[in-house]
Amino acid sequence: MKDKKIEQLSLDVHFFSKEVKDYAKAKFCHQEFNHHQGQLLMVLAENPDFNQAQLAKKLEITPATLSVRLKKLEDSGYVRRIENPDDKRNYRLVVSPKGLENIAAIKRSFKEMSKAIFSCLDDQEIDQLSKLINKCRNNLKDKKTC
Repeated sequence: MKDKKIEQLSLDVHFFSKEVKDYAKAKFCHQEFNHHQGQLLMVLAENPDFNQAQLAKKLEITPATLSVRLKKLEDSGYVRRIENPDDKRNYRLVVSPKGLENIAAIKRSFKEMSKAIFSCLDDQEIDQLSKLINKCRNNLKDKKTC
């Protein structure tokens, strides 16, 4: 019986994740960047001394994925790479003035998304859900292979 419940829960999580992703896409459809790039801009604005390795770790994405997102933001004028004079292979990432102009709107969009998703929960349910999600994430950390 538990296996059936776990299978159903897995499907529920999958479809919930898809709904959140679709909602995020719709929330950012009028922007020049998507929700992933918006998140990247927001994190970079809050951590201006991050290099690419630190940023990828913070966002929990691969360096290759980060490079693609950064390239698009750089090409659009939202981010600049500044070469480190002491190490030509290491760049400092900086949110451009154009990027900074969008930070408040990005934060507002993410706040509205979070409210739309979780406002149906009371404080106790929010705490419980947070604990359960973190428990499952920690359970997965030592099971990754390949």
